[in-house]
Amino acid sequence: MFLATSESFLGIASCGRTRLILFTATYSICFGICNGQGYTIPLRICWDLFPNNKGIVTGVITFGFGMGAFVFGIVSSMLINPHNMQMLKIGTNDIYGPEVANNSMMALRKISLCWAFLTIVALFLIKIRTNEGEK
Repeated sequence: MFLATSESFLGIASCGRTRLILFTATYSICFGICNGQGYTIPLRICWDLFPNNKGIVTGVITFGFGMGAFVFGIVSSMLINPHNMQMLKIGTNDIYGPEVANNSMMALRKISLCWAFLTIVALFLIKIRTNEGEK
């Protein structure tokens, strides 16, 4: 689980330090692998820990995964566009101003720190639960 989420963290932490194409490739690959592993690994672990409640465990994990996307979507919008700036019309394109563009990489870094913290908390909770099961 730590390896899966650290891949995403490394992809996001590289924001603004590379060319756009390199960032896009790194972010896409790392985030895709993280989502795949970060979603299925907790399911497998919880199915082993709660064999009689697989349906409830699957529902809670799926709810948490969706709720995380919902919450971080709102947080991302607040970090990237804190003053709710409207799009500007430049020629045939609608764009945001440079303030919004400059906030996007900083927002990704802050969110990656939140993900890292949540991952560490989740790993400790898994460790605590598996230790209780051994007793």
